[in-house]
Amino acid sequence: MQNFLKHLILGALLAGSVDAAGQASVLGNSGTSSDFLGWDGTSSNNFALQVRHDLDQPIEWWTENARRMRLSFNETYGIGAFANQQKFGSLLLCPKVDGFYNNGAKGPFSLLHLAADDHNDQQASYRPWMNVGINFTGNNDQDYIGQKARDLDYTDMVAHWSDNPGKTLKDRFRFLFTSGYDAHATTGAQSAEGLEFLRMWAAKYDDPRIGIGDWYAANLADPVNVTEPTERVDIVNGRVRIRQLPTDPAADNLTRFMVVDDTPGAEYGVVKWRTLPVIPPPAPSCEWTLLNNGVSGPAIPHHVYSAVGVSDACPDASDAVGIGANLSSTAPTAKLTVATTTFATGASISATTAAGNTVGLAVAATGASNMNVGVDVDASTGTSV
Repeated sequence: MQNFLKHLILGALLAGSVDAAGQASVLGNSGTSSDFLGWDGTSSNNFALQVRHDLDQPIEWWTENARRMRLSFNETYGIGAFANQQKFGSLLLCPKVDGFYNNGAKGPFSLLHLAADDHNDQQASYRPWMNVGINFTGNNDQDYIGQKARDLDYTDMVAHWSDNPGKTLKDRFRFLFTSGYDAHATTGAQSAEGLEFLRMWAAKYDDPRIGIGDWYAANLADPVNVTEPTERVDIVNGRVRIRQLPTDPAADNLTRFMVVDDTPGAEYGVVKWRTLPVIPPPAPSCEWTLLNNGVSGPAIPHHVYSAVGVSDACPDASDAVGIGANLSSTAPTAKLTVATTTFATGASISATTAAGNTVGLAVAATGASNMNVGVDVDASTGTSV
């Protein structure tokens, strides 16, 4: 009767409980496929299933007698160069959790930490802002994707990768695209590597570089000349297009402009700058000048003229003009010298007007001497008129 009352009181207490906790097991821990951990589907068990440990202890998941996952409690430990890192409720997922700790790590680096089977505790590149995000460690390297909190309500989204101290900084951040696999494709979206869109790497600790294009394919095609991006922005192939050009006023007062190095070698294609050359004022024109400056109209004269003014830049009133005659070695004797070995007539003048009194050739010879000659004709007889 006493045992019956104990069980009755215990049953009443359990029935009146709002929060329930229980343990399900099979004698000897040897269950069958129909056994499970949790509540059954009855209406009386229609409340949340809690997996909990109310003491300062983690919750662990095991398969094949190996720890695979560990949910930490309110733990504080050192990571890399930073002591007292609070990692409350952080989850570590690793094929060998024991190996992660045996390699020297004290616990997960962020809220979710995915660690490889081995070489998975690279702590040198850890920073304290790696908290609300996912941390990756393996192959002796460490990466992080998540939030980087600054002041309250000022948060950066960060994609972080790293390299071991003292290494050659060859670890890169790459963007790859893949499609259906083709065993015959060596590059591109269908290859085992995939199509590379962009890569970033640090040439030195203070020298970030970005390469655009399929650098993997370029290195296969030209393994000698193509390695990594050599400039802050380096386009491995293809062209650059600006769909909307600026409409701001022209910067006419600036003196520097961009040029592209076309010298074969390491600098080929690099964008540089040079000073805009000073353009001297235009020299006096030796061309014919149109009186109306190109404006047409019946009332505007279209007279042309040339060689006006005194200048050493082009012929003027003090210089001679030769047509078919070389005046470079012989001093000219006339303003205009015409020479021909083809035409029977050296010069022909035709003047036809409707007004009458037409003059075919008007000659004026004036000077201080009284020996002025209007026309000097040298024919086969050598007679002058």
